[in-house]
Amino acid sequence: MSNIFETASRLKLRFATPQGTLSTEDLWDLPLVSERPGVTSLDDIYKSLAKKLQDSATPSLAKKPTRANGLLKLSLDIVEHIFGVLQAEADAAEELKVRAERKQVLLEAIADASKRELSAKSTEELRAELAAL
Repeated sequence: MSNIFETASRLKLRFATPQGTLSTEDLWDLPLVSERPGVTSLDDIYKSLAKKLQDSATPSLAKKPTRANGLLKLSLDIVEHIFGVLQAEADAAEELKVRAERKQVLLEAIADASKRELSAKSTEELRAELAAL
């Protein structure tokens, strides 16, 4: 199978949503999930496509799989891939944020420890150190 995005662009694949039709590249701008009514998310599109695919996949000896089933599967694969990438990026950003916050806490603790260490010195030691500067 070729690249799913190449196939989607060649087929000019579009995604129907309550807000209108979206192109494949528009999916990158959608939220992963949305609790707000009227805001379409990737999860909403995925559920809709999965239901359509499930409804069209009724086993039958008389009906052969159609091209529409292939397009539904392709659409589902694209939404799933984009969701996975965006989720991984969000997870990485969250991890980076947590690490930055931890680093800030550690830097503040080091500064506090340095101040306590400095405060523990005698006046003569502090004057000597000041004079050396």
